[in-house]
Amino acid sequence: MAGVESYKTVSRETVVRFVEKKSEFITSVSPTGTEEEAKAFIEKIRALYPDATHNVFAYVNREGNASRFSDDGEPQGTAGMPVFEVIRREELRGVCIVVTRYFGGILLGAGGLVRAYSRGASDAVREAGITVFTKKSVLKISVDYDSSGRILRELEKLPVTLLEKNYSEKVEAVFTCGADDLGRVRSALADASAGKCVPEVIGERFSA
Repeated sequence: MAGVESYKTVSRETVVRFVEKKSEFITSVSPTGTEEEAKAFIEKIRALYPDATHNVFAYVNREGNASRFSDDGEPQGTAGMPVFEVIRREELRGVCIVVTRYFGGILLGAGGLVRAYSRGASDAVREAGITVFTKKSVLKISVDYDSSGRILRELEKLPVTLLEKNYSEKVEAVFTCGADDLGRVRSALADASAGKCVPEVIGERFSA
């Protein structure tokens, strides 16, 4: 995700429902990092509601370079675009929204459809909540057993998130650290180990 240091997405998968003029609208929303994950979520919802009149969807992937929406048989511009506009307005990425409709026999008109699909998407995003994910470095340290206790205690004081600890020939710890804290972390670990503990950057990941 080159050039992007943070992004917003929904916090969890959520389902909300409402009825408008006898039509039932069921909105399912989920964080989906990639286009493949979004498509899998859409198929999952279609399988849950195989007899629905429409399964309208919109998604934007985490990198932001793939997005799509579908009216799924509703009049053009009255369904998929309003759902997509909710994602755009909230500046979300890595999210997929599917609004399922069971037609109740009363026509809503173009304006009514736009309002209904917008409401479904908005209600679902609000219910799911929004989380900001920030790009962080993934670092690894490897220390001998004699100094591991002191260094791991120092690590607990620092602004890092421990991902795993491994005990083999040496004690290894893998953790994440934000760019603004990287210098402080390196310095503190060097001081705690007389310069012997040098964190190795092994990757990047987005985390809340």
